[in-house]
Amino acid sequence: MKQALEGREARFVSGLGDYAGSMGQAAHLYSGREDAAARDLTVAGQPLPSGRRPV
Repeated sequence: MKQALEGREARFVSGLGDYAGSMGQAAHLYSGREDAAARDLTVAGQPLPSGRRPV
């Protein structure tokens, strides 16, 4: 049980690291392109075809 939990924790921590890296890269790419960032945020706030809003 302990090994299984340690394996899950390692995968979770790795996933968080990957996510943080992706967010950092996006911030870096958008820092010089405010117009593109604003367009992406506008589109992200639109309802999906199913009528649900993205989270």
